[in-house]
Amino acid sequence: SRWIGALMVLLLLGMAASAGTVKKTQSEVKFTKIGKYRVNATEYLTTDQKRVDEETKFKGEGFLKNMAVKLIFKSGKQGQIIQLPASQIVQLDHKKKTYRIQPIKPVAMKDSGPGEGEMEEGEEEAPAEQGESEVEIVRMEFTVTPFDEEKTINGFPCRKYGVLWLTEWRNKTTDEHGTDSLYTTVWTTPYTEEIREAVETEKTFSSNYLKKLGIDVDAMQEAVLGMNWMQMLGKLNPEESAASPTNSPDIATELKKLEGYPIVIDGAYFAIRPKKAREMAEEEEEESGGLGFKKSLGGFLKKKMKKKKKPGLQPVFTYYTEVQELRTEAFSPDLFTIPSGYKEKQ
Repeated sequence: SRWIGALMVLLLLGMAASAGTVKKTQSEVKFTKIGKYRVNATEYLTTDQKRVDEETKFKGEGFLKNMAVKLIFKSGKQGQIIQLPASQIVQLDHKKKTYRIQPIKPVAMKDSGPGEGEMEEGEEEAPAEQGESEVEIVRMEFTVTPFDEEKTINGFPCRKYGVLWLTEWRNKTTDEHGTDSLYTTVWTTPYTEEIREAVETEKTFSSNYLKKLGIDVDAMQEAVLGMNWMQMLGKLNPEESAASPTNSPDIATELKKLEGYPIVIDGAYFAIRPKKAREMAEEEEEESGGLGFKKSLGGFLKKKMKKKKKPGLQPVFTYYTEVQELRTEAFSPDLFTIPSGYKEKQ
């Protein structure tokens, strides 16, 4: 009877623990002329709860060096617990040992052209009669190309894919034209039984969470296309945010060519925008010689210096995400509760 009692205790402990997924990643995104943001994250997921512990570091450039850190980027150690049954998110500050609770609210989606597309959690939904978008898509191309190249990354055998997303658009009011392009290299690993189980938990949680937010987008599509970084770009530099629609059936069809689970996602986003009046005036001055410099040695040197300052087309931002670990594990329910000793932030 003693052994039966011990067995019952073990069974009860096993039932108390929740089967889930552990995922460790490192990411880096670099916004041109803004700065570089690095994130090392460990995620713990069940089908209805998620905890993320992060260590982040931001290095700014120019006048955004301090402002961007305070407004958008956070450096340090922080965490987040998403509790879907309670419809709430617990933000953790591991350094100060404080927490803040906020409700999960639907995200407002806006029809967008460059500078208009932005999603704000908790923002009131826009009225249905938004009117026709000023931006029309002239041409869109989305392709996924498999390559024969293979290598092992963090113990995962991987195959290489290339993803191209090109959009040409026109502003119907101003007749201005622009181009958005995204070039991404994706390394995927074949599904093993454990990876399939881990990914199924991740997919179920993501689907449940996105439903609460009122967003209909595939989690893998969001990662491959760098949509989270694109949203951040919309806040930092609205004029260069993408005009490309993400709900095209062609995108979903092409992404099915990605066989396996993405271990590395390495992308670069480019934006060609209409020149502003000031830029055009500067170029005209340079061509005409400005204050008579063109025919002088000073003008020649000035032109050379300007040319050196104008490199080829640079990406608006680049992003890199690498999965270091992906496994299944049983969690104690305590993992998804506020840590002992943490105080609510007032």
